[in-house]
Amino acid sequence: MALAAELLERALFTFGRVTTSAFRQDMENGRARLDFRRPENRQFWLAGYHYLRSLIRKGTYRTALEWAKLLYALDPSDPYAIRHYIHVLALRAYESTWLVEFFEQMDQLGGGHHLHPGDNYLRQSLVLAKLQGNDRNSALELLRRGVQRVPWLYCALFQELNLDAPPSIWGIKPPTDTSSFWVKMYIYQTKDLWNNAQATTLLQQVTQAQGGGGNKVDASSLAAEDAAVDLGSARLAYLEGQTALLAVTPRHLLDSQPNYEFDPLPPPEHDNIFTGEGTQLPWRERRQQSEGGQTDELLARMQHLLAQRDERARRAAAGTPAAAEAAGLGMMNNFGGDDIDDDEDDEEIRALRAADDAELQRDIDAHMSWGNEPGILGTLMRMLGVTVGPTNRGEDEDEDEDEDGGDTDDVAPGAWPEES
Repeated sequence: MALAAELLERALFTFGRVTTSAFRQDMENGRARLDFRRPENRQFWLAGYHYLRSLIRKGTYRTALEWAKLLYALDPSDPYAIRHYIHVLALRAYESTWLVEFFEQMDQLGGGHHLHPGDNYLRQSLVLAKLQGNDRNSALELLRRGVQRVPWLYCALFQELNLDAPPSIWGIKPPTDTSSFWVKMYIYQTKDLWNNAQATTLLQQVTQAQGGGGNKVDASSLAAEDAAVDLGSARLAYLEGQTALLAVTPRHLLDSQPNYEFDPLPPPEHDNIFTGEGTQLPWRERRQQSEGGQTDELLARMQHLLAQRDERARRAAAGTPAAAEAAGLGMMNNFGGDDIDDDEDDEEIRALRAADDAELQRDIDAHMSWGNEPGILGTLMRMLGVTVGPTNRGEDEDEDEDEDGGDTDDVAPGAWPEES
């Protein structure tokens, strides 16, 4: 751990050394921006995320909060879903006033709507912020609204805290897989923050008061409010590596390719901004693998067709009339075309088959000629002047010896030459 933390600090120090003075000034003023669509910029986010985790393990929550603010400010789209760390770190660093202002600013930027997917769950931490600021009445009102809006979250929270859920929210489960993801993500981050006497007492008071008349929260009309899981949140779940969290992460995001340790779950290829050949290598390797699979399939088909042609030729040579007629028609492009009725074999069909056979034969010849061409190694050796393949050097030497020796063929093998 100590070595990993030191390497992270060195990496971040290197990033700082290569930045310009104007960028550092913008960073101090909160105006610095990095485009996440550029692959070379994503290395900074990855190093910053791991350094953030290192600071949390050390218990330096205020420093970790400042790093979370920086990573969030660099790209407003929040590609690493750092917002899921900001509300937790703000509470651990006793920055409850700043957290309230942060959510108010997000409301203004969102224009009355949630700025990011899952923000509705993050706002439940405002209850803890109000409690931390000794504003119990505001916390009570916020909690009452939260129970009405996301009752399945608080039902799961009761279970995680080993508390008996009251009848008002008992048995309410997340209605969709998306809701399950946001519930798992929030509880994974904030379970320890809710596990205190002040918070649990308020939880039991509000939920029991709402179920006092035997009324249960109606969750049927709330399922459509959750936004789909974004790629940034899936990337955060992947980096966290928690089994329970990965189990509810959408598979189409988690299994997307390419995916590397140095660039986890990058954006789709068309969303990237490439500035060099090296940044395109992950997508180029994937295309080559895909093309290689198609080439193998095509080669297998051609080998099968060649085997069929050879079989027909052998049968035709044996004198079978039906085989001779099939061989005269040539190799058919459709595997199921051998059983066509004689009534349908008119001139038009024969012409189409002949055209298909000719086109397929050209493809086969082109493939065979491509396979006989020298490879990269042979071309390089020929450029360097190294002779490749069989040579006639031995034959030339034998011819020279025959010309010089004259009648050497008359001498018996192993005999001494006659003296002149």
